[in-house]
Amino acid sequence: MDLLSQNFDERNRNVLKITTTFFSTRLEEKKSFDWALGLSLNDIAQKTAILRLLDLNADKIGEPWLTAWRLIEEEWSKKVDNQDRSLDRHVLHRRLRKGEKTGSLVKQIIELVSPKIKIKKHSKLDNYFKTPPKKIRTIDDIFSASLDSCEPFDPNGFLSNNIDDIEFLSSLASKLESSIFDGIDIARRIYSNKWVLKNRLEDIRRVYFVPKSDLGEERLEPDRYKRGFAPAVKLLHEVVFRLYGIDSDAAKIFITRWRDSDYAIFFRLWASLSKKEGITSSEDVGKFLIAISDEKFWKVTQYPEIAELRVCRFSDLTNDHKIMIGNRILKTPPYRFWPRKTGKERIQGFRIYSSLRELKRLEIGGWPLEGRYLKWFEKNINQYEEIQEMDKIDFGFIGQSKAQVIPANPDTKYDSLKNDARLNALNSALNSSSRNWDDDPAERATDWIRIYENQVKVIQDFKESSDHGYNYTTLWESLLMAHSLNVDRNKSQPNLEGVDEIRVLISILDSFPEDKLKDCVNGATRWVQSWYHVFKDTFTKKTKTDFYKLWIKFWPVSIEVTDKEYKGDSEEVDTPIEEIIGEEKADRVDTLNTPVGRMVYLFMEMCPNLDKNKLPFGGRSFLRRIRDLIIVKTQLSSQSGLIARHILIESLGYFLAADNQWAKINLIQPLKNDTSDSKALWRAIARNTQYKNVIEVIGDQMSHRILDENLDRNTRESLLFSLLVEYLGALYSKREPAINSIDIQQTLRSVNSEIRAHGAYASYRFVSELSKSTHDEQNRVTPEKLYEVVMKPFLENVWPQEIYLSTPKISEHFSKIPASSGKAFAKAVKSIERFLMPFECWSMHDYGLDFDGVENEKKSVISNKTSARALLHLLDLTIGTEEGAVLPYDLSNALEYIGKIELELKNDPVFKRLETNTR
Repeated sequence: MDLLSQNFDERNRNVLKITTTFFSTRLEEKKSFDWALGLSLNDIAQKTAILRLLDLNADKIGEPWLTAWRLIEEEWSKKVDNQDRSLDRHVLHRRLRKGEKTGSLVKQIIELVSPKIKIKKHSKLDNYFKTPPKKIRTIDDIFSASLDSCEPFDPNGFLSNNIDDIEFLSSLASKLESSIFDGIDIARRIYSNKWVLKNRLEDIRRVYFVPKSDLGEERLEPDRYKRGFAPAVKLLHEVVFRLYGIDSDAAKIFITRWRDSDYAIFFRLWASLSKKEGITSSEDVGKFLIAISDEKFWKVTQYPEIAELRVCRFSDLTNDHKIMIGNRILKTPPYRFWPRKTGKERIQGFRIYSSLRELKRLEIGGWPLEGRYLKWFEKNINQYEEIQEMDKIDFGFIGQSKAQVIPANPDTKYDSLKNDARLNALNSALNSSSRNWDDDPAERATDWIRIYENQVKVIQDFKESSDHGYNYTTLWESLLMAHSLNVDRNKSQPNLEGVDEIRVLISILDSFPEDKLKDCVNGATRWVQSWYHVFKDTFTKKTKTDFYKLWIKFWPVSIEVTDKEYKGDSEEVDTPIEEIIGEEKADRVDTLNTPVGRMVYLFMEMCPNLDKNKLPFGGRSFLRRIRDLIIVKTQLSSQSGLIARHILIESLGYFLAADNQWAKINLIQPLKNDTSDSKALWRAIARNTQYKNVIEVIGDQMSHRILDENLDRNTRESLLFSLLVEYLGALYSKREPAINSIDIQQTLRSVNSEIRAHGAYASYRFVSELSKSTHDEQNRVTPEKLYEVVMKPFLENVWPQEIYLSTPKISEHFSKIPASSGKAFAKAVKSIERFLMPFECWSMHDYGLDFDGVENEKKSVISNKTSARALLHLLDLTIGTEEGAVLPYDLSNALEYIGKIELELKNDPVFKRLETNTR
């Protein structure tokens, strides 16, 4: 139902008018969203009023408000579309059992299982754990958004046993795959944090449905209560598996392309289906298993299908592949899988446990251990009773989680102790080993310290101790770590001076002996970084000076500890598999979890906005002293030096603007060195999009590095993205670009096809974002002008014109440009046509268009006969003619729309070809 085209009775017209008047000035208020999320399916007039206000005021509503309203619009649309649908999966099952194979049935199955957006108000529990922000900055500050769907069900029971129609199964599989991609697209929009996004996309415990017969009486299907991707993924697995039994070639169209997918969902589907001989050759399985990353090889909770594939196909592998996999298991997982504070002995125990588990898994799967594998297994197995009793291949996989709260168990004996007696008891407990599962003195002491009031007691004990308890370094480490977590508790204080224990800690830490500080510097650096971050805007001059002094005191110790920890890891971590997958350990720079990393990031937070202080490093300021200490006290060849420069170079533009000469000597020069360390530093440049003041200085080096095969692809793509954004921005601003067009053209011509395709993506992304921008409305360039001023000269004069350099991926990205060109749609198609070729276009969204039956801005660009003909030409060039070519699922809607605009086009051979393919 189209909310914007409703005809209302008098009552609802009044509701519409009142709602419009009331919310006309309240669309940027959180309370308005709380009201909107409380509307029912029948509150059509209220929803229509909001949507009309959005359309009228879209250019006046700021972010994230506008995006938040559009997400609500998306949810309303889905709910309204589904309001009359009474068919549940049981009814659909009956239709399948009767032999129905209609497109309507496929559509309703997809509606049942596909991931959909779910928006709700923040609950009281959410508000309890999250301090309301002073200023709304993200969608998450407004409401809670997630992915929803029906609950997972047994797809084998759902699908009728007599379904053997290849076309029906292929169609259903295609639509399921497309719905998963749509879900991924929704997830990208609602999860701005990339780590949260990654976790949501991988939050499926099995990509196939586990039947009750494989679970036992006390276990449930692993994803029994999972919503989002699980139902569609499990049904897709079953559909493709059935399709393989009928037409293996049709099934392999799906399976083979999933292996190299960037999304865990799809390569896990490939791994699960490849357990069956015939789907994937033994050679391909072997190559996959030896080339995968350590995470995919060892983390059976995240990638259980890979562990199953290794067991099920191990006997089929060549001897060379078996030996390589066996040797990798004997090497044990890398140390980096566990936090350093876990302790070397415990980590070594976990590593041995993991290897024993995987050898035992192979043995259960039918591969008898022998030779050095058996010898190593027998040498270590006696320490692990759990592995001895292991009798199932799925041992260690995550099953259905049961809600269990393990309560903190603080040891109350510390309440009755005081001063040195309490400090000594706590430190001794923290250094002790566990007696049994229920009695771990270190854990109980930690639980006691985590209570804020107890932290205050310990701080007072340290204050009253004659030597401030400097010898109790384990306790200091634990206290500072715990106290760092209580920053949010004190946010209500107007300034740091209102937190009494902080003054005490600053004073004690300032006089901490250096030889003792080494043992608790991780806690100390985390503490100073956390507290500075929260109260930096309310510091008095004296407090700022105190933190500057702590920084200077912690710095040499941070360097020593960071370099020592890295050296220890380098000696003990032996992962020759890195040679197979092409990674170099030296390239991995941990900037977040080291004392040096925390201190340099703290320095960056100390640096002021240049609009307020144009010379932050002038004279003999503390900031100048700290900045110079970072460089003087570290060597680039050391891990500390590499981490420090890596963080500084992430903000290269800032330092070039603040102190150009210093930045060129200390940050630019290391980038120019042709060493292994410089590769890591170029990754720092690639972390952020660079602009004019940086590219003017290192643009030539960036062009060179984009062609450097020793750098990873993501880094090179990011560097190219920056160059193209700068050049396109110069065209838009009508200024001289920081790098000339000939250099960019030569770089695009010389780079490999994958990175060149990313350049096409950068071009489309630039024009797309700029055409939607709501900033600087007064000087905003229309989409048509944007095409004439930016994209046309770029495509005709800069992008390499050689047709052989084009690829399907480039075609895919360029195909979106016309939709961002407004009324210049036909001209844009003409500009890109020489670069176009068929690509896998799953929906009209791949062209930046929307033909879902609702009038919308994306659809309105096709408004006359010229643009309709241009769209038909675009579809002709990009949709393959071969049998089995991928078609947009909504192609029929697009053709119908084209036919309405120009009836004569229905007789065009191209129109007839495309129309025939949709049947």
